[in-house]
Amino acid sequence: MLGYHVAYSKPIRNIYKSILDMDLYEVLTLALSCLFWKRYHDYIKIYCDEDYYNKLKNMDLLWLWDEVDNKTMSSIPQNLNHDRFWSYSKMYINSLQSEQFYNIDLDLFTRAPMPEFTTDFTVAHYEIVDSKKSHYYDFHKMKEFENFFKGFKFHKAAVNTSLFGVSNFDAYKDFMKWVNGFVIDNWVPLPESAKRFAYVIHSEQRMFFSWCLNNGYTMKSIMNRPFDCNSEEFLDEPTMDDGGIFHLWALKDKYKNPKYAEDKIKMTTDLIEGFQTHFPEEWDRFKYSISNVPI
Repeated sequence: MLGYHVAYSKPIRNIYKSILDMDLYEVLTLALSCLFWKRYHDYIKIYCDEDYYNKLKNMDLLWLWDEVDNKTMSSIPQNLNHDRFWSYSKMYINSLQSEQFYNIDLDLFTRAPMPEFTTDFTVAHYEIVDSKKSHYYDFHKMKEFENFFKGFKFHKAAVNTSLFGVSNFDAYKDFMKWVNGFVIDNWVPLPESAKRFAYVIHSEQRMFFSWCLNNGYTMKSIMNRPFDCNSEEFLDEPTMDDGGIFHLWALKDKYKNPKYAEDKIKMTTDLIEGFQTHFPEEWDRFKYSISNVPI
């Protein structure tokens, strides 16, 4: 089963640092993402821009992927604000595919085989849209977009696409033709109450979920619990089956805070020990690549 990463280093994401600036635990997670995928699914590819390609080359990490494409990203449309819609590159690459695939976030790895396709789409998990509208802002209620969303029904949920499987790639191409009307030349500012990443998750995750339901496409989630945006935690987390997914996700925000320095070191140590246990032969080469990476 084809899996791939997408790395577009151009956007300035405000709330996150550049993807070129990785701490050790992030590099470890990226490497494990490749190695676990190859163990369970044979083949993994990365689409990246030239800057990210050079970063990987200088660190001697290109060997982690079966295929490296540093050309396709140069064709990504520029007539949209990539600092707002920083995941557009991932959506764009999705729309170019012609066979079944899983798109894997750079900060996620899978500790088990992922499901074979029985639906049009597979998502990491569902998300409950928060009533405060801080995460999933109601763009569709703004006068600037009333014509674009006219007749479109929004449902009170979204999907997390940190791990995203596409079986019906023709349907995703149709989705992108529609979503381009929202993201391209979108100048509308967010109110202060909304999160900076609302542009991203609205287009990639909320619009997609409702678009699938409106058009009769099927999907399933890998995790068996939805994420509640009100409490910012998974429902029934103690009994949750994570489906074999490890996702750094909010930990990157947490570890920016110096008071969590010990937690960050423990996470890094755990990842190193896991790497050495599961991939001892690869560790002998990898350890030299990370010798100068900050903890």
